[in-house]
Amino acid sequence: MKYVRTRLRPSTPEPAERTAEDESGERRNGPDDWGDESGGGDESGRRGNEHDGSDGSDGGGDEPGDTDDRSGGGRFASGVEDERQAPTIGTEQYDTPIADLAGSEGVDTVHLLAGGVADTDTPTYTLSIEADEATVHRVLESDPDVLEWEIASAETGVVYAYVRFRAPPGVGEIRERFTSDSLVVLLPVTFHPDSVELTVVGTQSDLSNAFETLPSALEATVLEVGTYRESLHRGRSLTERQREVLAVAYELGYYDQPSETSHEQIADRLECAPSTVGEHLRKAERRLVSELFEDSAEGMKTGSR
Repeated sequence: MKYVRTRLRPSTPEPAERTAEDESGERRNGPDDWGDESGGGDESGRRGNEHDGSDGSDGGGDEPGDTDDRSGGGRFASGVEDERQAPTIGTEQYDTPIADLAGSEGVDTVHLLAGGVADTDTPTYTLSIEADEATVHRVLESDPDVLEWEIASAETGVVYAYVRFRAPPGVGEIRERFTSDSLVVLLPVTFHPDSVELTVVGTQSDLSNAFETLPSALEATVLEVGTYRESLHRGRSLTERQREVLAVAYELGYYDQPSETSHEQIADRLECAPSTVGEHLRKAERRLVSELFEDSAEGMKTGSR
């Protein structure tokens, strides 16, 4: 089985017709070139049950690459981020309360941890949000598409939320492409203000077909391709930047006893401020510990309005 880690976002118009080669002269690989397959103050709320959406659900995570991984192409961007200005993922047919939450001031990262499997236009998800409880409550309270919610703060500072909402048509399109045939989406899915990152596992042919038949309104950046392995589940809740900082810290001996490096030396390697290194390390470590003790979150208190 293969896996593909990808970033999805609404497409932007091409400035000019592209040739088979990019500006660097390197030909972009398509899915057919991926290679042969191998073996606290808790709040809750509820609104009316009316809905006008369409199909809903989406679902995977991120993981560092291995030596066999390479980025895809065709309508897919390369592994390097496209410099064109992209619209936020929370617009038009892809506008969901989760996307709005990810784009809200004061919110760091939103992870989709689990979701209902029913084919419905009012899906239900559980989320992990790096933000203060007041911010999460404000966003959910003010969103007219949120039908029901429940939030509780864990000791780690992460807010966990149960959310049911009206799903726009685009959510159903994503679910349809990535849950058909042999395909399985690995959780969590990571939401950013302008994109969604997920990992899909399946046969090479089914993965190729899913990406080739993506709606034209979606653009996929293939971040990583490889053979599926159990280790893909580890540390999935980390952001790409947190993973990068952790990797450099580990490489330089930050976690050795005694430590062989400092925030300043890590910052020099990453070309950022030492305070930024400290912030990313704290958040990454908190996420990893939270994965081990996620059941220690305070019990939720429910209510309705």
